[in-house]
This record gives sequence, C-alpha cells and structure tokens, in this order.
Amino acid sequence: MPLFELPKTEQEVFNIVKAHLLRQKQKSLDKANCKYRHGDLRCAAGVLIPDECYDISFEDLVWGALISQKDFPKQHSDLISSLQQLHDKCDPIEWEEQLKEVACYYRLKYEGTANV
Repeated sequence: MPLFELPKTEQEVFNIVKAHLLRQKQKSLDKANCKYRHGDLRCAAGVLIPDECYDISFEDLVWGALISQKDFPKQHSDLISSLQQLHDKCDPIEWEEQLKEVACYYRLKYEGTANV
C-alpha cells in the first residue's frame, strides 16, 4: 500500500502543482540542489507529499526512485516527473509557459492565473 494517496485525476495534480509554483515563484533549493522541501519552499513534486509523510531521506531521489524505494503512489508518475523536471531545470520566469506546454502534452486544461 502506498505511503499516501495522490489526487484522483491528473488534472487535480496539475492544478495543485501549477497553483503552488506560480504562487511560490522560486525554486526549492539548498545551494544549487533542488529539494522536495527547503525551509518553507516546496518543489513541484514536494507539494504533493503530505507533511506527516515527508522524510529527509526522500531528498536527492527523483519521483520514480521514490516509487520503487519508498512506496510512493504510482499513479500520475509521468506527469509528476515532468512537473518535477520543469521545477528543477527551468527558471521560475519560464514556469508559466512551461506549465502550458505540460498541460497541452497531457491534454489538461490550463486555467488562467488570475487566482494565483
């Protein structure tokens, strides 16, 4: 049984991560390394991990490794990995445009950012 449950649909996962990234507007970094959590910051995948389930041993493992090594849920893993890469590899100023591309690729709705 997975350590925790994710939202049921890819659209819900995408909406949570999109809102989080566009609100946070900065990477979750420790020096130059992306982290699921660093202080009050969360990466795209880190925001999906409930506080009571988080463990520092998750750091430096990509989402796919967490699935196999830490019993993370398997559903939506391709989308979550794509969002994690977006956070890790793109400058925050590029996130909105990159999120639109992810939404298009996964055939998800991209709602405007007025509520962010």
